[in-house]
Amino acid sequence: MNKLVLMVDLDDVFWEFNDAYRRWHNKKYGTDFRYEDLYTFDMPELYGVSKAQNSCNVHDFITHSHHTVLPYIAMLDILPILTNYFQLQVATSRHENIRHFTIDAVERYAPDTFAAYHFTNGFGCVGTDAVWTKLEVCQSVDALALIEDAPKHALMVAQGGIPVFLPDKPWNQAVAHPNIQRYYNHSQLVSFCKALIESH
Repeated sequence: MNKLVLMVDLDDVFWEFNDAYRRWHNKKYGTDFRYEDLYTFDMPELYGVSKAQNSCNVHDFITHSHHTVLPYIAMLDILPILTNYFQLQVATSRHENIRHFTIDAVERYAPDTFAAYHFTNGFGCVGTDAVWTKLEVCQSVDALALIEDAPKHALMVAQGGIPVFLPDKPWNQAVAHPNIQRYYNHSQLVSFCKALIESH
């Protein structure tokens, strides 16, 4: 029997992107942002730059300092458990122009774990490629649920009728919806996933 699809975000779900970017930004631009200061997912607003400048900053960070972005050890521990129940696929807002770079980085830590990678072109340097929503990605493969930290993606997918598991982050404190379950540790995430699969 084919396993049901569980969609997994990368940045701040698989690995700790925002904290690594914060440290990079502080060092490069002399700022003093703390992790708890990351109150919004709107990076231009948070860092006080234009959208275009933020896109270039993010691209600079990803292409030159991505080695500072490390996976959550607890997430690596539970991925083998989740693969017992689901086919895992990635849905990331990153741009297609860093597809191979990103996949290589993931496979270094979690080889042969994800069956497919979906890049929505919503994050990074501005390009001309079409932008997908994560709801469209989930619907395209009939995903059972999404693990997602970003408020706008979590809410859109939840409103589309697909369950979302939301890691507790400073920037998503205002997000709430009947289809969203907030988790505070990875053991709780596993419990939510098991309960979902048992209900199907």
